[in-house]
Amino acid sequence: MSASALAALQIALLFPLAALAGVLADNLSHFRRLPPIKAPPDAPRVSVLVPARNEAAVLDACLGSLRAQHYPSFEIQVLDDASTDETPRIVRRHAAADPRVRLLEGAPLPLGWTGKCYACHQLSQSAEGDLLLFVDADVRLAPDALASAVSALVANEAGLLSLFPEQETKTLGERLTVPLLSFILLCFLPMRLAAQFKLPSLSAANGQFMLFRKGAYQKIGGHAAVRGALVEDIQLARNIKAAGERLSIADGTGLVACRMYRSWKEAYLGFSKNLYPAFGGSASSFWGALAMLFGCFMWPWLTLPWGGVASLAAIALGLGMRLAIALRLRQALLTVVLHPLAMAALILIALRSFAYARSGRSAPWKGRTYGPAAGSDPTLDP
Repeated sequence: MSASALAALQIALLFPLAALAGVLADNLSHFRRLPPIKAPPDAPRVSVLVPARNEAAVLDACLGSLRAQHYPSFEIQVLDDASTDETPRIVRRHAAADPRVRLLEGAPLPLGWTGKCYACHQLSQSAEGDLLLFVDADVRLAPDALASAVSALVANEAGLLSLFPEQETKTLGERLTVPLLSFILLCFLPMRLAAQFKLPSLSAANGQFMLFRKGAYQKIGGHAAVRGALVEDIQLARNIKAAGERLSIADGTGLVACRMYRSWKEAYLGFSKNLYPAFGGSASSFWGALAMLFGCFMWPWLTLPWGGVASLAAIALGLGMRLAIALRLRQALLTVVLHPLAMAALILIALRSFAYARSGRSAPWKGRTYGPAAGSDPTLDP
C-alpha cells in the first residue's frame, strides 16, 4: 500500500474515532457518581451475599467494610465454595463478633454450573432481605455505599442497580489491562440510549456489585438462568431488560473499591476467560469490535511515519480520551502513557480468548477448568 493510500486510510479512520470520542463525552456526563446518602430508619432490608473461594487474602477487609455500613437493616451471608485456605475461619471470626454475619458451606458443584453462579444461587436461596446485593470478596465499601445504592435503586425504580467500582491497580500488568474495562464501557456503550431503550443488547453490569430487587431477581430466574455463563453479570443485565425491568448502572468511585487482579498473569488469564463470552458468542460482533479498536487506537501509531497530521490527530485524540477517563475515575496517569501498549495487550488477550472458545480447550480459573467459552452455557470439566 502506498504512502498516500495509508494517509487516506488514516483520514478515513478519524471518523469512527471521532464517533467514539462523542460517545465517551456523552457518557461522562451520563455515568453519574452516587453521592453519599443517609438511609431512613424504614429502609428495606438487604441481604449482602458474598461468594468466596480461597479469598483469605482479601475477605477480612471486605467483611470489615460491610459490617461498618451506615444502614439500619441488613444481613451478610458468605458462602465458602470449597476453599482450601483460611476463608472459613475468617468468616467465623466475623460471625462471632457480629450476629449479622453468617457462614454457609457450599454444596458440591453440579455439572453445567460455573462456580460463582452456583455459589450465588445458593446464597439467594437463603437470603431473607427484600433486596439482594451480590458483592465479590475483593470489594470494599465506604460506610455510606449501601445506603446510596439502595436510594438510587428505589429512586430509579430499577430491578437491578450495578455500580462500577473504583479499580485499584499497582503492578504494571494491572495498569496495562484493568483500566481497559472502563475504557471499553465508556467508549462503546451509549449509556443514554441504553437507558431509553429496552434492548437487551444495550446492557452492561459489573458482577463486583449488583443490587437486585428480590422480585426482579426471581422474575428472571436468578443465577440458575445463567448457570453456565462465564460472564454472568452481563447476561443477568440482559435478562433484566428482556423481562421488562429497569437496569441502572452508576459510577461507584468513592463508594466501592476493588483490586480484581494482582499481576499480569492473573489479569491475562481472567480476561482471556471472559472477553469473548462477553460478546455472547457472536464472532461478527467480536471481530467488528476488535477491528474498531485496532483501526482507531493502534493503526495511527503504526502508520505515524506516513500518516502525517491525520495520524498525529488520531494519537492525540486517543490519548485525550484515556486522560479524560483517568481523571474521572481516579486512574493512575501512567495508564494514559501506556495506552498503545494496553491496546496491544487487549488484542493479544482477545485472540487468546477467541482461541480458547473455538478450540474446545478448557480455561483454568481458581482451581477449576471451564469448557468451551463460546456461548452462554459452557460445561464444566469434571
